[in-house]
Amino acid sequence: MTATNRIASKTIPRKHGGTAWKRPTPPTRKLTYDVYKPATTTCDGGLPVLILVGSLVADGYDMIGGDYAAFADENKILLLAPTFNYDENDWYVQASYQYPEAWSGQAALDMVDEVAVRTDVDKGHLFLFGFSAGAQFAHRFALLYPKRSVAVASHAAGGYTLPEEFIKTDFLITVGSLDVDRLSIAEAFLRRRDRTRDRCPL
Repeated sequence: MTATNRIASKTIPRKHGGTAWKRPTPPTRKLTYDVYKPATTTCDGGLPVLILVGSLVADGYDMIGGDYAAFADENKILLLAPTFNYDENDWYVQASYQYPEAWSGQAALDMVDEVAVRTDVDKGHLFLFGFSAGAQFAHRFALLYPKRSVAVASHAAGGYTLPEEFIKTDFLITVGSLDVDRLSIAEAFLRRRDRTRDRCPL
């Protein structure tokens, strides 16, 4: 991302005492992302980064307020929430944002790099949370970038890519108790992860 792709940052005061800002991402995808920086930011090695990706039509700004901001303040973690645009035509060829190997994974890393210009963050150790479509992105991002992905919380993903080899990333996979279809998909992912771990013990 070059300076010509940016707009002036807008600092928005948050009720929890931190600050938030919105930036555009590469113009070809016309993306934006929102950032919440906790009020207390002293952290050796830079603030940890938690990438939050919501459901199919979620806006990044919605992901950095309320309980998420309180969590960031309490745990001294920076929140980065992309607003990925969903294009149904991309879905059929696995080029939608739920497949980070297509483009969204690199876009997320570019966002982290840009944030690192403004504030001290730990770019090498990322945490991810995804809901629904965002959960698909989050777990696949970790499979694509295992050395940079510390932990993933994935809720109600409609599909999973099964791991081919063991990675050290921690996964928390959750599904609503009545969401039977997604429960079986999540269980298949965890069974495969267990098998890969058994073949490669820590």
